[in-house]
Amino acid sequence: RITATLAGDSKWSNPENHLHNAKPLLEGELIGPETVVAGPDGSLYFMESGSGRVTWAPQGNLSAHEVYADVGGAPLGAAVDPHGNLVYCDAAKGLMMVEAGTRRTVLLTDRVSGA
Repeated sequence: RITATLAGDSKWSNPENHLHNAKPLLEGELIGPETVVAGPDGSLYFMESGSGRVTWAPQGNLSAHEVYADVGGAPLGAAVDPHGNLVYCDAAKGLMMVEAGTRRTVLLTDRVSGA
């Protein structure tokens, strides 16, 4: 379950209230949500380890969400690189990337040197 709060909430000044107004994001529509990442344009990328999908909310518009890429595996933590590519760790595959524009999935590495 992924939740968010509005930064403009006046209750932010008290740490005990940080999650007071949290609202679930896309509740019931994500399978095994692991991480949510914001891109530079405000787009949100939801890594779904239970379905092997990346769901996308363009410019943060949750009502316009769609499957960004069906990457298979178990996508976990992620970040958007300076070129707009979505770089993520997959529990079984290694370090992966979804290319911006083509949305093609690319293996970056499946091993660490010296390990």
